[in-house]
Amino acid sequence: LLNFKILVKGYPVKIIDEFERWKRIEDFQGNLGWISNSQLSKERFVITLVDKIYLQKFPSVNSKKIAVIEHNTIMKFFKSKEGWLLVENSGLKGWIKKNSAWGIN
Repeated sequence: LLNFKILVKGYPVKIIDEFERWKRIEDFQGNLGWISNSQLSKERFVITLVDKIYLQKFPSVNSKKIAVIEHNTIMKFFKSKEGWLLVENSGLKGWIKKNSAWGIN
């Protein structure tokens, strides 16, 4: 019996092995599988691990709060700075704490 999961665009995965044009991947829940190189993007994404985290204007807890982000939200990653990640989703761009998301070491 073969189990599989269809992943949504931008779903963050970690590459743990490769064979020819295939990559063995792992997701934030520890699920493993193989995916064709053509299905991977050079863009990087993270998924939030905590419910109701703040998207901040700047990388500081004292910064203006732009939005509240729900658990398991996929966000495009731009850069990291001192424990913070600059991310974007649905046109909202800002900073979240690095430990509140998975996808960036």
